[in-house]
Amino acid sequence: MKIDVFNVNSLRAEDDFGYLGFVKRKLPLLPLVDTAAGYTVGLKETANKFTAAVDEFDDVLEKAKSLSSTKEATQKDEDRDKAWNAFRRIAKATKGHPNKEIADFAVKTEEIFLQYGDMLPLAHQEETARIHNLLQDLKALDTTKMNQAGFTPFLTDLEQKATAYITISDTQSSEHGRRMVGIVKEKRAAADTAYRQLVETVNALVIVNGDTAYKEFVLDLNGRIDQNKAMLANRRTVAKKKPKDPKDPKDPKDPKQPKDPKKPEGGGDDIQIPSEPPKKPGDTEQPTPKPGGGTGGGDDIHVPSESPKKPDGQ
Repeated sequence: MKIDVFNVNSLRAEDDFGYLGFVKRKLPLLPLVDTAAGYTVGLKETANKFTAAVDEFDDVLEKAKSLSSTKEATQKDEDRDKAWNAFRRIAKATKGHPNKEIADFAVKTEEIFLQYGDMLPLAHQEETARIHNLLQDLKALDTTKMNQAGFTPFLTDLEQKATAYITISDTQSSEHGRRMVGIVKEKRAAADTAYRQLVETVNALVIVNGDTAYKEFVLDLNGRIDQNKAMLANRRTVAKKKPKDPKDPKDPKDPKQPKDPKKPEGGGDDIQIPSEPPKKPGDTEQPTPKPGGGTGGGDDIHVPSESPKKPDGQ
């Protein structure tokens, strides 16, 4: 019996901290004393590093709460991360499209994403710069093919979310506030990494020593993981039920049957601005290529964050 796979990146910052705090409180269930069965020096060191990382995350989170602009800036950054991840995932999924032209375009699009690496663990300024360059390369692609592949809504959504973050970042109340948002993200990433290392260590020991010495810890974590997954699934369900573009009272109920064919009522655009995609850890659903964005949180896939290089011919 091992700890279930769960992507903590899909949680909101406060929810992530709550879960990591729960894991920290359950550490005494592990054999962390050298006389206990199943004890290893590596396990104790990993547990200590995890505890320290969670404590640092807690400290900066408390300080950040006192800044009026921090919460909004953090939310805008999460929105930007979701939009980036949704576009990246739909490009990857579309590589299997039965239309070869669309599949080839999806391959080309994903290659651009790969060149810029994983955005999620980056500091805010670096992420902002990379997304700016990423958008320039994506916008340089063939517009017709972008539409045919169904990527245009995702491109628009990412650009809007990136602009929204820059706007709030530029208008934050103080330089301290801007620094604090970046520190929160940095400490959260460190705590999440420490959590994954703890899970990997415990699961490896279960394979080597059996689960007897670790069973209570594993069972408690899996129980909370199930609760988190249920919470995320519920949020996605609620988000899907919300109307994305309420009709104007002047619009006809059925635009295909106007009262007067010569003078159709309404006249409003059918363009819908993508809404914020809901978060999803452990989520295996592929985003649907339509306005409204996709679901998603960051994958546990970490692409090397090398310096961005402009693709040739783009």
